[in-house]
Amino acid sequence: MKTVDRLAAVLILLLGTIHAGLAPVFRGGYDGAGMWFLSGGLMLIFLGLLNLVRTGSPGAAANWAALGANILALAFVFGLVPLVSLRQNPQVTFSILLIAAATLFSLLRRETQSARR
Repeated sequence: MKTVDRLAAVLILLLGTIHAGLAPVFRGGYDGAGMWFLSGGLMLIFLGLLNLVRTGSPGAAANWAALGANILALAFVFGLVPLVSLRQNPQVTFSILLIAAATLFSLLRRETQSARR
């Protein structure tokens, strides 16, 4: 289970890296629209990194921080659903699934830590 948890975090990180790297391709440069596109990729990169820290840290602070960030990111990507065609933008569905998995792992880990006490 821990391997799948880490895999989800790495995939979020990779998705963010690809998204950020494609900002100049899809937006033509780093103008206002390009910077907003880049910021979506950076958000995913930071989320992936935070989830990687959570998977390697026994502390409650990392788990709580990742849980909060995952919930906010999940709300954000769900907010994209009415704005884009999911058929033309499968990365939105993929993002929802990965972030939902990371959120679930954050919740499961919190319950596991509570049971140990």
